[in-house]
Amino acid sequence: MMSTVIPSNVVYLSADQRQSEVIESAMRKAGSSVVHLDVGAAVDNDSLIDILNLELVLPDPIGGIDGAIDWISDTDYVANESGMVWFVTGHGNLLADRMETLKSFIIVIVGVYDRLRTQNVPFVVAFMGDDKKIVSKLSEMFEQENESMRQAAKYPGTIDIQEVFVVDYPDF
Repeated sequence: MMSTVIPSNVVYLSADQRQSEVIESAMRKAGSSVVHLDVGAAVDNDSLIDILNLELVLPDPIGGIDGAIDWISDTDYVANESGMVWFVTGHGNLLADRMETLKSFIIVIVGVYDRLRTQNVPFVVAFMGDDKKIVSKLSEMFEQENESMRQAAKYPGTIDIQEVFVVDYPDF
């Protein structure tokens, strides 16, 4: 049986079902938290926060984007020291007519990434689907947020953003 090693802090902008199975299997074997997030119903930041509260099973309701980043990156509650992976669906709906909500979601991802990176906790995000326009827009939005973070000197590096997850599929 072949073992798959998943890079520890990366955002995949495009993943199909088989790729997500490989990522999920490897992350579960490592003891990571696995979360499937459907953000398609988020119509604004408040409903995005509601979705995060529900899907991440937070101990207390979170208030706002900063509160979401605080709770989600707390390894005593949501993330665990073995890491966390999110499989994201519904983001195409946000891209169509709710760009500010999608931007807020990306800010949450970048904020959680930054906090977990400083704790050496793996964090992987895989956006499901392969629509080239969506992948291109996500890439642009993440690059903008990376640049904003660099300019604010909040972290020296950038999130490893990869268009697709490429792997030799193991037998598992």
